[in-house]
Amino acid sequence: MRATGADTLNLVTAATAGETVNSMSISQIVWAVDGTNYWTVTRGSDTVAVLTGSGGQDYQGIRLETNAQLTANCNVALSGGNGYIVVQLHKVSGE
Repeated sequence: MRATGADTLNLVTAATAGETVNSMSISQIVWAVDGTNYWTVTRGSDTVAVLTGSGGQDYQGIRLETNAQLTANCNVALSGGNGYIVVQLHKVSGE
């Protein structure tokens, strides 16, 4: 997911033709935002990250979400100003 403002990714939109996505986990986030603004990353209604300034974080070795959050929508929201965010998600698909 790449965004410069509010955006949502869910299991249905993450699927390719004929694919059923069972879950998605955040594996990496890269972001930048100006001033005192910030990015909020949520899974469903649960906040999993609040990001200020700029940076990158690799979550492949650690788990950012709980099991229940792995099927929830992944949402990003920018508090104001200018910024970008890239959220890489690993998906687990069924047949």
